[in-house]
Amino acid sequence: MKKTIYLGQVKEFISWMAKHLSRESELGHQYQRPYAADATRFDNLADALGKYEWPIAAAVRDGDIVGDSLVANTRVLDRLQKALVAAHTDEEMRDACIAVMQWGGVVNGNVPWLKNNTAGLAQRIHDVSSLLNSDDDDIRRLPPDLRFNAGMTKVYSLLLDNFIIYDSRVAAALCWFIMRWAQDSKAAAIPDELSFPCMPAKEGYDPRIRKLRNPSAGPLQFPRLHNRPRLHAHWNLRASWLLEAILKEAGPGTAFHESPPSLRALEASLFMWGYDLGQNLTEANAMTEGPIQFVEEASEPSEVDETADVDMKSAAYELCTLGRKKPFSWYFDEEQDAVMIGRNSQFQAKLTTAEMFLYLHSLYDQFESGGIPLANNVVFKKNIMQAPDGMGTTLLRLLGKDLPLASRLGAILVATGQLGWNNQPKNITFQFNAPPPADIAALREQLSAYAK
Repeated sequence: MKKTIYLGQVKEFISWMAKHLSRESELGHQYQRPYAADATRFDNLADALGKYEWPIAAAVRDGDIVGDSLVANTRVLDRLQKALVAAHTDEEMRDACIAVMQWGGVVNGNVPWLKNNTAGLAQRIHDVSSLLNSDDDDIRRLPPDLRFNAGMTKVYSLLLDNFIIYDSRVAAALCWFIMRWAQDSKAAAIPDELSFPCMPAKEGYDPRIRKLRNPSAGPLQFPRLHNRPRLHAHWNLRASWLLEAILKEAGPGTAFHESPPSLRALEASLFMWGYDLGQNLTEANAMTEGPIQFVEEASEPSEVDETADVDMKSAAYELCTLGRKKPFSWYFDEEQDAVMIGRNSQFQAKLTTAEMFLYLHSLYDQFESGGIPLANNVVFKKNIMQAPDGMGTTLLRLLGKDLPLASRLGAILVATGQLGWNNQPKNITFQFNAPPPADIAALREQLSAYAK
């Protein structure tokens, strides 16, 4: 969708939100941090801007930069931005991106990926920057192997003008305001154009205070992002357009216009606001983001292609699922560039090399340190947005594949050496033996060893 068309469709929210940039706005928020003596309170967004704080990592802190204020962080970001812009070689781009990850506290997964994908990195990032630096948010324009997450959004926000960081805190705050607008407007549902996806906070299963970063309540629902890079970039672009238009509508004189660049200031205010939404939402209406009981391997995949012209009888490799020891066949079809999976000589499913690449990297982003649950019970399909992350749920969210197919895919990935598992018939978990292949061609070469 073109930028002008999109902004025309959300003009009512733009006008409403612009009024709440004022210091006179009485729309406040508060939350309790785990080890703070007092609650963090904001009278309005302008107040949240004045209370911005982010600890600057030692790796990117210069000797003359002190404190964790917006001013100190702006100085760090100015330096990081210059390094990104000046990066001409792949190694320079890698090092500049790593510094951004260190500043943002998102090194896990991102730094290994940057080191493993240094070759061609500068051109890759410049190509994506060009696609994002447009007035068109068509997701199909983005490459299928796009790397875009809470780390890369920070990189592109520094390389592009008027492009915000869209992480879990900013997304949470933006959706909080959209929710309040919808309630004020007596809306029956969140409009599709404002259905920004939310991301859960990164925390353990038993934190002292569980943070809520999705304000969904009743019929007013926001989706969950679930590591979908192109969708992340799509909504990141829309959020940037939206906030830019809100600032323009509000006009000069707000606290954000006094703190150039104004878009970065508004992003910083939302970042503070979105730390935790739970204490302004009732437990009865708020979406629970807490741990859900994992259910083990369920029934067989129900969607079978009866007409597929694939001879699984001659498949080169026979395996069994790791839990219930159900036999199946699989091989890599070089002509179709896909992993073919079947049972009882009948073809059941295929995953292209590009799909396998996206799937492996999505799992790695979520579970680099191990402990990947199977999470493939068909009951999760009834409420996939709140289902636990794991092999099956990622397969459905990312690729639209049947949840139980994960039991076969897990066995294949163990057999090929990509994953290890805990050797348990129940409560199955996996872990990466090594990072996924750096590009689709490398994965294709790895799978070709299992060609029919």
